[in-house]
Amino acid sequence: TRRPNDPINITPVLVDLRPINAESKMKVVGLTILRTGPDVAEPIPLVMACELSSYGFFQRSGVKEMLTFFAKTFTKRTEPGQRQSITHESHVVHCYVR
Repeated sequence: TRRPNDPINITPVLVDLRPINAESKMKVVGLTILRTGPDVAEPIPLVMACELSSYGFFQRSGVKEMLTFFAKTFTKRTEPGQRQSITHESHVVHCYVR
């Protein structure tokens, strides 16, 4: 069990949605901090910030759901102390697990 003063592991996940070519500029669409650790079966999102104004009104909920899925999935696949940049289709996810 976790005591109130025990440290918690948090994982920042940065999602960059952009076309993959040399001329493109990075556009940060989402930033998520998740709680991870041996006592947590599934990463738990603590904070999520999204900038979805470049998407249509009806696309925004789907994009936000995709960001949450990416954050949880790639956090589970990253070992503690590691940093990764994962490219999925035209999306780049930067993940760091402490």
